[in-house]
Amino acid sequence: MLWAAFPPLGWSALAWIAPIPWLILAADERLSPRRPYLLLWLIGFAHWLVLLQGVRLAHWATYFGWIALAAYLAIYLPLFIGLTRIAVHQMQAPLILAAPLIWVGLEYARGYIATGFSIALLGHTQVHWTTLIQISDLVGAYGVSLVIMFAAACLTTSLRNWSKAADVDGKNISWPLAPFVFVLAVTLIYGRMRSQGASENANPRVLKAAMVQAWVDTIFEYDPERDVQTFQTYAQLTRDAYAANPQVDVIVWPESMFTEIRPLVTRDDKIAPPPGEDWPNDVIKYIDAAASEFHDRTRRLSAELDHRPALLVGVSARHYGNGRVEQYNSAAHVAPEGQVVGRYDKMHRVMFGEYVPLGELVPWIYRLTPLSSGLSKGKQPESFEIGEIRLAPNICFESTVPHLIRRQIMDLRRRGEEPHVLVNHTNDGWFWGSSILDLHLACSVFRAVENRKPVLVAANTGLSAWIDGDGRLRAVGPRFKQAVVTAEVKTDHRTSVYTWLGDWLAGMCLAFSGIVAGVGIAASFGNWRRAVAKSGDLANATVTN
Repeated sequence: MLWAAFPPLGWSALAWIAPIPWLILAADERLSPRRPYLLLWLIGFAHWLVLLQGVRLAHWATYFGWIALAAYLAIYLPLFIGLTRIAVHQMQAPLILAAPLIWVGLEYARGYIATGFSIALLGHTQVHWTTLIQISDLVGAYGVSLVIMFAAACLTTSLRNWSKAADVDGKNISWPLAPFVFVLAVTLIYGRMRSQGASENANPRVLKAAMVQAWVDTIFEYDPERDVQTFQTYAQLTRDAYAANPQVDVIVWPESMFTEIRPLVTRDDKIAPPPGEDWPNDVIKYIDAAASEFHDRTRRLSAELDHRPALLVGVSARHYGNGRVEQYNSAAHVAPEGQVVGRYDKMHRVMFGEYVPLGELVPWIYRLTPLSSGLSKGKQPESFEIGEIRLAPNICFESTVPHLIRRQIMDLRRRGEEPHVLVNHTNDGWFWGSSILDLHLACSVFRAVENRKPVLVAANTGLSAWIDGDGRLRAVGPRFKQAVVTAEVKTDHRTSVYTWLGDWLAGMCLAFSGIVAGVGIAASFGNWRRAVAKSGDLANATVTN
């Protein structure tokens, strides 16, 4: 049922009842079989394998990452049931409180462990229920997960009461339905009020944008002719977008699509090869020629657009320094005149997709992977001013990390450069049109609501989109087709508690989960000591006899 609640089926109503069987296991006095945690892990493993099957499509080596990721994520189901049992049976906590708190605590932990994986949260199943997800500007997407799990726990408690066919403590057996209805009603009332607040924004500024997307599946093998053709395809889409809408302010390209066969190259005044490498004498001339070639490309395209719209493009970037060469996954701001006036380097890299752990210390590890080398980590967020509106780019799966986007906004706010609009450049050609595209887009919807900022998505192979500050999908590009998605983005002046305070609720849930885990460990240790003492007593009795 949980798998069916996510795309491709998207039967979101099932998410409200899918946890009930787990909660019955958590609430029962005894488990049958006594310790079914291996079976639960296998069930979770199968779920994640099917849900994330798109991860395997780009290369044969990604099968290993797909299996490893599913094996890791499967741990959370038995862990959730085990911790909830400790809270309910050892700490005497009500199921309707213990289950949602522990579930959200584990989702929050999942967002940090192994660089974090916050895709396909329980709350993401409700991405199209716009009124419900408005609470994300208070507590993040985790708050929607909490409401769903709270509802499931209330329904489970009612079902268990009904199965006993008797009153519980003299109260009606359906009493848990009351808090469920109350919480859902308050959530929806808040959502309606916040949605109406969007229309009260006074004198919003408007940005006309066009996101271009082509259909170029990602492959690992280097093919310069393919790269040139990709650039030419996107350049033609850009011309088409401008011809159809000459008043457009900015045209947005997906991740890395502007690179062609030359990255955006920069260098320090004094450069030297990394230790153990030799550079030819004319390396500086080569670097400067490559840099000049990239800028010639931007000037030619801007001239074809009559020097009217700005460009916000995904590029590969390389910086030559003194004893180092750094490679980045970047977004570049190209002014209407054709010069590059700003650049953002991706800060949150994808493990095994953009770097391999320990690869910087042991470079030969990359020989075991499809990657030739790892990417460097960007140092700070950036925002680019186009007209009177500031846009802050993020790249690829950075949009799936809620605390990263929030922290970037706060850093920019402290610098006096707070963005009005978020822009996600992504190359989802890795996933060959699978439902990973839908799961990724859902994350951008929640980033829009959490921070009350419209989001523009430019995605190779789709799904490019325009999302308003309420999380409504105002325009969505097709899957596996060339398209231009246009938007007239209005600034949203509503404030967000989540942007100010962050994951305060999820942090409290994680703290509660840690306390429960501590109680369980202490109880297990006590049982072990008693078992050891008992075995010692039996041994002494045997010797005496």
